[in-house]
Amino acid sequence: RYKQREVFDLVTSLFSPGVTFDSIEIGKTTKVTIVGRTDTTTALQNFFNDLTDPKVHDGKITSVTVESLNKNLLGKINFELSVHLAEGVI
Repeated sequence: RYKQREVFDLVTSLFSPGVTFDSIEIGKTTKVTIVGRTDTTTALQNFFNDLTDPKVHDGKITSVTVESLNKNLLGKINFELSVHLAEGVI
C-alpha cells in the first residue's frame, strides 16, 4: 500500500513541461482528481499519454477520465481529470 505522498509524487512526476496543476485531491479511495491548465494541446496530450501508458507508471493507474476540458478567452486550456489507481496503490 502506497502513502498519499507517494501517489502525489507519482502523479506530479507525470506532468509534462507546460502543464501546471491547480489542485490534486487524494482521498482514501483509488480515485485521484487533478485540476490543471496548460497553454498547448500538445502538452496536455503528452500528459494524458503518460497517465494512460502502463509502461510509464508501472501499471499503477488503471484508467483516466476527462471530467471537464475548456479553453478560456486568454487561450488557456483548463482541465479536470479523474485518475483511477490500481488496487493497493492507496
